[in-house]
Amino acid sequence: MLWLWVRLSYCVGDGVNKRNASVEMDRLNWLGSELSGCVISPPSGIDKAKIFLSNGLIFGILSEGGLMEKIALITGSSGGLGQAIVERLGREGWSLVVAGRSSRRLAEVYSGDQLQVEADCSSRSGAQHLLQEAISRLGVPTALIHCAGNIRLGALHRMKEEDFLDCLNANLVSAFHTLAAFVAALREAQLAGAAVLVSSAAARIGTPNHEAVAAAKAGVEGLVRAAAATYAPNGIRVNAVAPGIMTTPATKSLLATPAMQEMAARQYPLPGIGSPGELADLMAWLLSDAASRVTGQVWSLDGGFSAIRPLVK
Repeated sequence: MLWLWVRLSYCVGDGVNKRNASVEMDRLNWLGSELSGCVISPPSGIDKAKIFLSNGLIFGILSEGGLMEKIALITGSSGGLGQAIVERLGREGWSLVVAGRSSRRLAEVYSGDQLQVEADCSSRSGAQHLLQEAISRLGVPTALIHCAGNIRLGALHRMKEEDFLDCLNANLVSAFHTLAAFVAALREAQLAGAAVLVSSAAARIGTPNHEAVAAAKAGVEGLVRAAAATYAPNGIRVNAVAPGIMTTPATKSLLATPAMQEMAARQYPLPGIGSPGELADLMAWLLSDAASRVTGQVWSLDGGFSAIRPLVK
């Protein structure tokens, strides 16, 4: 026997005042039904499910076993870290929305298994467009992994204004607008969720020539703590990770030779260079039920770089 639970907005009284209603239908066969002008059809391959709608938009699917389909949104998904977390969450059975500023690049990196959305989330309108596309085509994401960002190195007195502003927009402004759109969607759908943003070891300890990215990522850490406090009553968790240097396309010029790689590895108390895969594992844990009481935290994965002084021999 199939129970179909649909939440939608409908008019009462004079048609001006609106309120939410829950409708339960007992159906033996689901061939599609029409409720308040919205035609509801089962997704391909799903015979028995619970579909959740909000203002006419699907925001979640429950399987017959009662588990909500897990939908995650990953920004900056064509980069090294983005690809690593997409691969990690894909193994766990998440439905994935992969976002980037170039649809061509997304198509080069990913197959048709993910929903690909071209969007620039460094503006309010761009971030809202991203969430609207995800919701209308797949459902409301309950997980956000914001990997969008860049690295701008250079001493403060030599940094061009346009490079500094580009660093702020890519790292901090994009995080602000994307997180705002994400939590707004969760609140509208009355869903809990979790977000993981990306900071940097440079925001935790002074590092020469990192003034621009350090300022941007320090802002991300402040955003994480404040948003975690604001949305904890809604069951929305917000955390960040702060890696040291990793082997990604973004750091290719910094690790171009064996000598440069050795120098970079030696600066960490636990010598070595990080990998996107190990950071993706930490991010996936922060999204999981095992971290259900973790919020407002910044997790360093930097070989002790930001916390301890290495023994100099």
